[in-house]
This record gives sequence, C-alpha cells and structure tokens, in this order.
Amino acid sequence: MINIINRLSVAAFLLMAVTNSVLAAQTEKLSGRMYGESVRSQLPLGNGDAVLSLTASGLVAMSESPPAMYGFACVGMGLVDEESKSKVDIYCTFIRNDEDRFDIKGRMGEDKSAKLKIIGGSGIYEGATGKGTYRPIDSSNPKESGQGIIEHEIRMK
Repeated sequence: MINIINRLSVAAFLLMAVTNSVLAAQTEKLSGRMYGESVRSQLPLGNGDAVLSLTASGLVAMSESPPAMYGFACVGMGLVDEESKSKVDIYCTFIRNDEDRFDIKGRMGEDKSAKLKIIGGSGIYEGATGKGTYRPIDSSNPKESGQGIIEHEIRMK
C-alpha cells in the first residue's frame, strides 16, 4: 500500500512539474513603431560590388499592456551588387530595462523589409525564441524618415 502511495506521489509531482513548465512558458505577440537613425557606409570592391555596413539605434513604442518604450541598437553588413541590389544581415538588441533585453537576427532585402528570428535575451527574455517582421514606413515626409513597424511573436521560458 505504501509503495502505491509513493508511486502516486511521484506521479503527481511529475504532473505538477510538467504543468508548471508548460504554464511558465508564454507567447506574446507584440508590435511597435520604431523611431531611429541609421548610418550607412559602402566600401567599393574591385568587381563592381560594394560591402554595405550599417548601424541604427533609437526607440520603439511597443504594444505591451500597458504600452512600453524600448531602446534598440542594430548592426548589419552585406553586399550591394552592380545593380544596387542589396541583402544585409542584421542583428539587433531591444532594451526594455537594464535587466530585460531580447535579441534578433534577420536579413534585410532590397525593399529594406526583413524577416526576423528571436535568438535569446536576458532577464525575462532569457532563452526567448520566436519570429517576426520589420517593414519601413514608406513616406516622402522627412519627419517619418527612419521609422518602421516591427511585429514579432516571442516565446519566453
């Protein structure tokens, strides 16, 4: 009888542990408007292509509840061909506060949009995974230069 009770106790403990780990992982769908500045430079190559490097930083108004402001910083590098077509690999970190940050990587195409992959973070974002997109705001208004929309689904442990 005691052996059955011990087995039931172990089974109940394992069920609680699995349930808690499933409940602890949560997925958030967030979007935000990015406000930033970027610096681009090109290094011409002998074959007519060029190496493009960029850095960007600024703020994101994120759609949390309540809404939150994040800082961001990005770097990227890629090739520009003779026809001025480019593909740039980018890496960014999004800073909620000193402890909570998440990181992404992606490839920016000719239209400056990108598909993103969340590659971890720190604090509440430690071990985070997910995916997202970035698209620039296409506007001739100089006040909207450097703005874009980011949307992502982030799964936290």
